[in-house]
Amino acid sequence: SISGSAQSTGSFGVLKLASYNQGYSNQNNTYFGINTGKASTNQKNVGVGYQVLSEEIDSGKNVAIGYEAMHEVASADQNVAIGMEAGYQTNQDNTVYIGYQAGKEANSFASVIIGQGAGYNLSGFYNVLVGSSAGNKNTSAQHNVFIGDNSGYDITTGDGNTFIGYKASGSS
Repeated sequence: SISGSAQSTGSFGVLKLASYNQGYSNQNNTYFGINTGKASTNQKNVGVGYQVLSEEIDSGKNVAIGYEAMHEVASADQNVAIGMEAGYQTNQDNTVYIGYQAGKEANSFASVIIGQGAGYNLSGFYNVLVGSSAGNKNTSAQHNVFIGDNSGYDITTGDGNTFIGYKASGSS
């Protein structure tokens, strides 16, 4: 059993942040990390981690967290990328990337990509991919829902599919 009381008075000091930048070439950005936002040409981005949004060109209103998340993006707005290399080189808008290399080379509009390697090459629109390597080989597939480890893995261009479960898939 723990009992008693604690009291604190006074100031807690000043928070000092290494490698913090509120916008290299524009304003209204918040960046934490080495080279994060280094080439930024837009505003209203938040980047946390090593080289996050560091090659960003004309992309705004994004949140990227993790080693090289959204590293090489151009004209990509209103995205969220969390995880190492998540959304690494997207050039589309309104997509969520969560997980190690989720959508690493993807250019998907209005999609949700969650899981390690999910939607790695996806360029199709309006997809929901949840699970490790879900939709990993997708290129221009659209309007799909793949839920489960490796679900929809071999679908490259097929539209309007729903696969749920481990390795649930079809062809094209």
